[in-house]
Amino acid sequence: MLEQKENLTPRELEILAIYDSLILIGEKNDFEAAKEKAKTIWQRLEKHDNWYLYDIQIINNIIYLFPIDTAVSIGHLAVNQLEKYKELRGVNNLSISIQMNLLLLLIENERYETALNEVDRLIPSCISKNLTVHLAVCYVRKGLLMDLLSQTDSEEWYENGYKLLEIMQNDKLKKELQKEVSQYRKEKH
Repeated sequence: MLEQKENLTPRELEILAIYDSLILIGEKNDFEAAKEKAKTIWQRLEKHDNWYLYDIQIINNIIYLFPIDTAVSIGHLAVNQLEKYKELRGVNNLSISIQMNLLLLLIENERYETALNEVDRLIPSCISKNLTVHLAVCYVRKGLLMDLLSQTDSEEWYENGYKLLEIMQNDKLKKELQKEVSQYRKEKH
């Protein structure tokens, strides 16, 4: 394996490090070891004022390894840097994906008010860019946030999100979101 690693390009080594960190989190829930694996990637990226599209894609994959305030700052910077690539196909999805990851990080860190503001900002963006799957996730997460903040009308948001997923026949994502909602509701109560 070591011989094989020596033949890899720096880019391939970064992708391998991300893959290894995701495995550490998925199989062992070991965020510290995952951070260590991805540390060299961030050390390279933080030296630059401008990031290439590849760099921003990498950031989207390692953003969960940073403390929440750092992750939010890096995420916003990455989204701003995507502006120069806005004419390229897939950039809208990457921008929304980064913001969705930040939204989930905010929820995980119990920053519900900030997360609600973010989801309220994301919803019109998903609508204007015709990102229906992302919109469905936003609706469900808005319902969750309203629940967590003891606000009324959360059921309407859940319903709308789940209806969109049913129309798109995306039962897998619907089940994942129902599991996510159940998990955060239990943690709160």
